[in-house]
Amino acid sequence: MAREFDGPWKEVLDVYFEPFVAFFYPDLHALIDWTEPPVNLDTELQTILREGEVGVGRVDKLTRVKWLDGREQWLYIHVEVQSQPDTDLARRIFSYHTRIFHLYDQHPVNLVVLGDDSPTWRPAGYNVPHLDAEIRLPFWAVKLLDYAGRWDELETHPNPMGLVVSTHLRSLMTGNRPGDRLAGKIGLMRRLLTRGVDAKTIRQMYKVIDWFLELPPAETEVFDDNLEAMEKELKMEYVTSIERRGIRKGMRGALVVALEIKFGKPGREFAEVELQKADLALLERIEGSLLTVDTLDDLRRAVGLS
Repeated sequence: MAREFDGPWKEVLDVYFEPFVAFFYPDLHALIDWTEPPVNLDTELQTILREGEVGVGRVDKLTRVKWLDGREQWLYIHVEVQSQPDTDLARRIFSYHTRIFHLYDQHPVNLVVLGDDSPTWRPAGYNVPHLDAEIRLPFWAVKLLDYAGRWDELETHPNPMGLVVSTHLRSLMTGNRPGDRLAGKIGLMRRLLTRGVDAKTIRQMYKVIDWFLELPPAETEVFDDNLEAMEKELKMEYVTSIERRGIRKGMRGALVVALEIKFGKPGREFAEVELQKADLALLERIEGSLLTVDTLDDLRRAVGLS
């Protein structure tokens, strides 16, 4: 089954920005005044990124924080989640860094998360010979694959990013084995439901887990049954599997109508093929993208179907 990582990572960085910095970059986290809310600069980032540079498997974020001494600092965060190493990564980060400085007179701190499946690909900066010297731009890189096998540590970690990393790795390692992916997803949901967090956190984390670990229709039904049983066993106040099925059924019906209105017969054909096997996360992505796309090909790219 295809792995789609950029969507859930965008959600993670929006919802868990401070936990993200604390988990991966604790020394940096200790320098920041977190009483001052970080300022999202993604609008500025879109000015910097040229058309066609934002590819599938990449997530870029620009944020302004305040140091404890009162100075402001821009953080450029790049999550590389392609399944294969990208030899152009270092040059691309150098290019973005210089554009940020040129346009806004700010040198950002460059944070890189490598979510690929190659243990040997470990870029740590941009270094190229130039005349008798060298152009160098280091960046702070973390490799998610280094956390593989540390399941108990990750899934019981007080920082929600531990569970996020475990979910990403389980998705990376079970892409072609839906049975293993189903078992991992059920285990992660039990961990989540028994860790004593509030209902809002459960809903947020459930959305991330569901998005990372999408399942084929048959396995989705099995997962729903298991989730419903867990909710009853633990007496959780949460959206039950029965309610999820109803939401999914209602969304499918509404999207069939919307797709046919916008795209005509091709939209109806798209619905017949894609919506019947879509889980709730994919339905939500389709619903959220319909207003911003002009063609079915655009829609497929936006929701990770191409």
